[in-house]
Amino acid sequence: MMSSFWEIRVFDGLDCLIEKTIPVHRLSQTHAISLASCLLARFLDEDDIVRGFLNDRKGGPEKSLVFEETKISLNSGEVSIGHNPYAVIRRIESE
Repeated sequence: MMSSFWEIRVFDGLDCLIEKTIPVHRLSQTHAISLASCLLARFLDEDDIVRGFLNDRKGGPEKSLVFEETKISLNSGEVSIGHNPYAVIRRIESE
C-alpha cells in the first residue's frame, strides 16, 4: 500500500534546523505551507515577522526577507518559502 507524506524542512544556509514528516491525509497543501511558515517564523526577529505582513506605500506587500513570495516548482513538486532562513515542503510517496 502506498503512503504519501509531507516533508517540511527549515534551513539556515545548508544546516537543517527542523525536519517534520506528516501524512498527507492529515494536512492539506495549503496547511502544510502555513505550518512551514510558522516553523520558519521561530527563527525570525519579531520586527521581520511584522514587516512580512505590511504593505508598501503603493498598497502592495512590502518586500521583506521574511516570507517573500512562495515559490512552487511543479517539476520537483517542491514549495519553498523565504531566503535564509527558508523552508522547503515536499510531497513524498512511499511504499
